[in-house]
Amino acid sequence: MFPPLCPADPDSPPPLPKEGLRSVGAPEARALLVHDLATALDVRSRAEFGTGHLEGAICLPLGELERSHGPCQFLDPWRPLILYCQSGARARRAALLLRRQGFRRLLLLGGIASWPYGLIS
Repeated sequence: MFPPLCPADPDSPPPLPKEGLRSVGAPEARALLVHDLATALDVRSRAEFGTGHLEGAICLPLGELERSHGPCQFLDPWRPLILYCQSGARARRAALLLRRQGFRRLLLLGGIASWPYGLIS
């Protein structure tokens, strides 16, 4: 007989995301951020960022990313990036640009409107 399954420890860190581009839900994104296993990247404008953002997020507006001529030197291409914007469209465009720049672990959170854990102003 097998031992009963134990529920996952909510305080244990989640597994590191594999290489690639995929969608991520708010609970998984939050777990990665809480355990410092990923960086949140807000690709909205600086004005939008100022109205509220995920705790610890870096503001890199899509327009600035599109005008850059090389990889973002201040970001680790191997560290998972959780990308978000207002609705998800800009985050997807940013993910495609970052993938071409050599970023390996890209997670699309989509729109900030669906983030249930509160924002920092």
